[in-house]
Amino acid sequence: QDHTPRQKPRIPLDSLQDETFIIREAGSGTRLLMERTFAMAKFTPRASMEFTSIETIKQAVIAGLGVAFVSAHTVAGELSSGQLVVLRTQGFPVTRQWYAVRPAERQLTPAGQVMWRLLIAEGASYLPVLD
Repeated sequence: QDHTPRQKPRIPLDSLQDETFIIREAGSGTRLLMERTFAMAKFTPRASMEFTSIETIKQAVIAGLGVAFVSAHTVAGELSSGQLVVLRTQGFPVTRQWYAVRPAERQLTPAGQVMWRLLIAEGASYLPVLD
């Protein structure tokens, strides 16, 4: 199915009303964020299919079964290869805060210390940036 709305700069979320949404299982962080975002926009998709695997969701969208609300870092490869496209929708992208945590009372191994410093210094550069 050709999603002509993607050609416009920012489409209203309501224009996706008739799309089938391929969604994560209840309780997943992505699903909770999607539900909260849709509730704030007073948007309810008419149809959805639920899967527990991001790979299954990506393949379902690639196969043309619907659209999905997913984390950008999980589809970076498919976006760069052109298998998937971002629907430029009003109010999107939705951003979340990421935290790196470790036990305060535990000493990191030398390898853990290097990893920790790398994560703090450069971790954000590994997340895709969508406009």
